[in-house]
Amino acid sequence: MRDLNRSETPRKLGWMALMIIAVLAFTAACGASVRESDESTAARSGEVTEAPTLPVVSPTLDPETEADVTTTPEPTTVTEPYPTDTEYVGPAFDYTRMPGHYIKTGADFGIETYHSPLDKNANGIDDQTDILLGAKKYLERKPQYNASSYFAGGYPEINENGVWEGVCTDVVAAGLLAAGYEFKSLVDADIRNHPEWFTTELAEQGLGREGAFDIGEDKIDFRRVRVLYPFFEHRAEKLTTDITDIEAWQPGDIVIFFGSSGIWNGHIAVISDRRADDGVPYVLHHANEGQTLYEEDYLTSTNKTIVGHYRWNGFNGE
Repeated sequence: MRDLNRSETPRKLGWMALMIIAVLAFTAACGASVRESDESTAARSGEVTEAPTLPVVSPTLDPETEADVTTTPEPTTVTEPYPTDTEYVGPAFDYTRMPGHYIKTGADFGIETYHSPLDKNANGIDDQTDILLGAKKYLERKPQYNASSYFAGGYPEINENGVWEGVCTDVVAAGLLAAGYEFKSLVDADIRNHPEWFTTELAEQGLGREGAFDIGEDKIDFRRVRVLYPFFEHRAEKLTTDITDIEAWQPGDIVIFFGSSGIWNGHIAVISDRRADDGVPYVLHHANEGQTLYEEDYLTSTNKTIVGHYRWNGFNGE
């Protein structure tokens, strides 16, 4: 019996060695597959990590005056109406809404909710609350992100498949419409009366060349972040962009972000009445294709920069 046991020992060791080799080979194969998948995903997303740069151009001299008449190529990134950084990468399911989880609001942090003294549409609900509820109602449609859609009346419509289409700016427009403000008309009027707000002033801030800020397409102007940024800078109350000042962020406020290409791939959202565990509010927004959740803990998770925080106190137009 002892001789049999001794003969079995090398055999067992041999099987163990084969099993170890098999496990190592499987692990290596999985790692290669994951890396390949990650690289493929990154390639599909088309993520922009830095602002595009123009090619180096050799000087061109006028043969008579010897003056430098070099022509700088135009940037190609400014022609897209709604450039986006990546496909949607947010969560597919909101586990915090499962039974047993508690959704926090300002009251959980001793924050009193702001209510506007205005009620533009005389519906018994103040403007600030109307904006919040209007944004929520719009997002209940679960709109499909489509950056290339133009609509006869300007505002989003249902497509031939029975699905609503839209972009981030449509969430804000829906909120202002719900409060009684004809948003498109207000923006169009400012473009006519103050075109420099949307061109020269942006160029002076270093956000692009003045000639790049084309305006005058009334079906699309009010749906561009680069137009709404100067609009709210002039027409709304400007508030802190410090998200640690949680009391300053109120439901129905509006927030604007710049992306990796600055104003050209900016984003806009409405502040929700829901808050994260640290008191920072969620946002109501429509960011990218494939988005499944429209109310998110976004202020602290986005790679975009907050450049504007606004509160609508009625249109102080001329």
